[in-house]
Amino acid sequence: MDFCQKQFYPNDPLQRYRNVLSEINYSSILNIAQDLANKHIAIAVHHSLNPFLTALTIQLLKNTLGNKYELDLTVYDDEASHDILLSNIYNENFATNSSYYYVFSDCCNQYDVVEIEKLIQQVIADQFTQQPNEDNNLT
Repeated sequence: MDFCQKQFYPNDPLQRYRNVLSEINYSSILNIAQDLANKHIAIAVHHSLNPFLTALTIQLLKNTLGNKYELDLTVYDDEASHDILLSNIYNENFATNSSYYYVFSDCCNQYDVVEIEKLIQQVIADQFTQQPNEDNNLT
């Protein structure tokens, strides 16, 4: 994936086409891995200014990334477990208690959506690589 991102738009149109196909194939592999794991990615959203903006952020992520990945998007709750925590402010407590934590600048910003998608892909990859290890510990 890093290779595809670094050379996503080379000058040669043929290379550009190959890199786009590589990224599509990588995304397909991650989706298959998620289906095999049969797990939804739990994303908690915290917005310090207004609960309406939290709902707007959740709806935006459902519309943009919910079609590609199986996501459970909820409002942040201290007691609920989640894979990824999204917030509009940096909070030291959030950073230490969440393994995947992202501070977004604007819920409608395309850059933030891309970064959140990278986190989702990382969570899927980590869950997929951890699952066989858990099975080996049981035998």
